[in-house]
Amino acid sequence: MAPADSLPVLGRSVGRAQGDVPLAPVSVVVATKAVGGTVRRRRGRDGGSAGVGLVTPARRAARVAGA
Repeated sequence: MAPADSLPVLGRSVGRAQGDVPLAPVSVVVATKAVGGTVRRRRGRDGGSAGVGLVTPARRAARVAGA
């Protein structure tokens, strides 16, 4: 799947994760901050998603570890 093709899939996945609560927090792990910025801008152009946090694997691990 090409990266551009994955954005609609991401949007549907976030929608499923949020269920009936469109502002429910959802974390999406992205490879780098640059990828996160690109995803955020593209999702914004395509209608966006509220309550979505884009984090790198290192930042997610730090959050899980309580740092």
